[in-house]
Amino acid sequence: MLKISFIGAGSIVFADNVLGDILTFPAFQKDSLICLEDIDPKRLDIMYRYIKKIIEDNPQALEEVSVEKTTDQKKAIEDAKYIINAIQVGGLLEMKNDVEIPLKYGVSQCVGDTLGPGVFFAFFAQLQF
Repeated sequence: MLKISFIGAGSIVFADNVLGDILTFPAFQKDSLICLEDIDPKRLDIMYRYIKKIIEDNPQALEEVSVEKTTDQKKAIEDAKYIINAIQVGGLLEMKNDVEIPLKYGVSQCVGDTLGPGVFFAFFAQLQF
């Protein structure tokens, strides 16, 4: 069985987009287990029920796909062939800085993360000239 673990599965929009894309590939539709992990059991349960519904609504393509959920990260990654890490590091304060620092310099972005302009502005804002 091919195990795909999604760490941070409580990020519903991101998890939906990534897992939705993954489940379109025939190679991932055969004898696969999607393991959802998050530290927030309520958000995790929402995503779990959503993925179960996708599987139930697409029985021909996804009949060999199963899903499980856990709040135990070690259990989630055990025996996983693929691990997707989608956690938010630093909380809302860091996300606020990722957006506000570039905006201060005239760069508007909807989400700042480790690859967007926000990371460069945050880095340069910390330098002492």
